[in-house]
Parts: sequence; structure tokens; C-alpha cells
Amino acid sequence: MQKLNWKLVRCDMGDENVSHGIEEEDFAFQGSLADVQHHIDETSGAVDWYSDFSFGTEDGDYYYYLYPVEFGMEVDSVYIECRDCHETFGLVVKASDLAEYNGNSPKHIQDIFPYLDDGDRELFITRICNDCYNKIFGIEE
Repeated sequence: MQKLNWKLVRCDMGDENVSHGIEEEDFAFQGSLADVQHHIDETSGAVDWYSDFSFGTEDGDYYYYLYPVEFGMEVDSVYIECRDCHETFGLVVKASDLAEYNGNSPKHIQDIFPYLDDGDRELFITRICNDCYNKIFGIEE
């Protein structure tokens, strides 16, 4: 899975425009999106996830937004369902890279998404997750 450096910002619940009223929290985490979500679930108690990148706490006064440091706020989440096991996987990619990929770029996928690992890029191309790919081709981890 992709390893990114994550930051966390706190916003007022009434603030619909994320660019206003943001206060960066003292939070730094390196890992995949799933890793950081698990970390927050384990350390924050009751958390309501609104999307892959935003969540609220039990007190309801604030909501929080996660973003990868390398990309700033210019990211998209892509959901891909494995055509074999039907599990859905979420990936975080640069919005400009996704636009380039969807625009039928002549570049290879590893050149467009160098920060995704081989399994994530294979999921993008074939819609087969890493576990199913390994089972299909008899690859032991």
C-alpha cells in the first residue's frame, strides 16, 4: 500500500468552506489511508467518518480533515471494486494525475502514479486486488 505523510486540520462545524477557519492540529502520520484511519479510530474514541478524508468527534463541535502533505488539498479518492472478490478499495491520488490517466495519456501507469505500489497500480489496470492476483497466479507472499 502507498505510504504518505498525513496532516490533520480542524474546522468549525458551521464552516462549509474548508479554506476558512482551519487550524492545523499537532498530528503527523505516515502510512496508507487505511493505516491513518485505523490509527484515528484507535486513538480518538468515538469517531463518525463522513468521507475517506473527513470525520467528526463525539462532542460535535468540530470536524477534521485529513490530507497528504505532499499533495496539499489537491487529491481525489478513487474507489475500485475487485472483480474477483468484490471488495472495494480506496486509493488517494493527485487530482492532476487522475486527470492525466483518464485522458488516455501515452505514459505508463507507473510514470503517472509513481507513489502507488505495484498492487495498487495493478488494481487500477485490471480491477483485480493484490490478494486475488496472488491467488490467481499462485504467488505466495
